[in-house]
Amino acid sequence: AVLAPDGVLAAINRLDLEAAKARLVTLSEANEGKNAGVSAAQMSLAIASAQRYQQAYLAAITAEELQLPLGEAGDMLELKAIEYAADAGLNLHLATGRNKSREQVTPLSEHFTQLDVVFPVLTEGADPVARQSFLAILNIGASLRVANEFLNRIDPARMSQDLPAIDLQIAGTDSISASLGQDANPDWARSLARELLSIAQILEGLNAFAIGKLRTADLKVSRILDENRDLFVVQSLL
Repeated sequence: AVLAPDGVLAAINRLDLEAAKARLVTLSEANEGKNAGVSAAQMSLAIASAQRYQQAYLAAITAEELQLPLGEAGDMLELKAIEYAADAGLNLHLATGRNKSREQVTPLSEHFTQLDVVFPVLTEGADPVARQSFLAILNIGASLRVANEFLNRIDPARMSQDLPAIDLQIAGTDSISASLGQDANPDWARSLARELLSIAQILEGLNAFAIGKLRTADLKVSRILDENRDLFVVQSLL
């Protein structure tokens, strides 16, 4: 249900949040009374919050109101669409040219260091937790994708392996997790903060493994797996 081609993770990475939420609800019901069921239920609530921002974002695109500083020298470009392609992931379609007559298609992955720019605060006074949830879900989806790609390359029969480091720079992880983890927030938001911090630490551990720091890798990854076995991000690893 999590790693299947039509599972939760695939739905998150194509921004089909409604499908991801439905699959998480099914997963929570199948694991009722278990910690894994609680984690799935918390993630479904987090995605419901993220959907509120997503809906406002898509409405701004439809209304031709979304101007982003993604041009040369930070020029403002109008976002016309954000679409998923099986071979490239999520792409931004930006109007360029004097009369906005040309279209520039750029992978969202090229802007992971400026997600707060691509997904700005849309209206003054809007629920900040919805936007933070959306950014956290995007981060978790991208991080799990590269973590599983890395794990797929590991040969368990070989002690020494030449593995490339994970090249994923996503801005805002610490600030988003700190904001979501505030005591005043609901349980699901604090749980989402744990999910976000945990996958970030897992990536650090995998990178330590890639450069041969096996003890560091073991300490970082094993601790997460031992202490947080029922988290969504742990269940989503191969």
